[in-house]
Amino acid sequence: MKIYVAANVKSKKITLMKVAAGERVHDDSKALPDLVETIIESNSVTSLGKLFADGVYDNNGIFRQIFHNGILPYINK
Repeated sequence: MKIYVAANVKSKKITLMKVAAGERVHDDSKALPDLVETIIESNSVTSLGKLFADGVYDNNGIFRQIFHNGILPYINK
């Protein structure tokens, strides 16, 4: 089991938590697009602006998705 957390760095509040079990635990890069879409679709934010993530999310599919939504990536390698 793994817990994914999205937080607003300005307000220091958690905006989304998602629990994954089974196969999804072994591929973290598959979790980020779902998290981003859920946050964008929620009424709690009007814009993400920037996305901070670690190097496991450094792939072309994720970059395409976040650029498509007008988000600036900050991926720590």
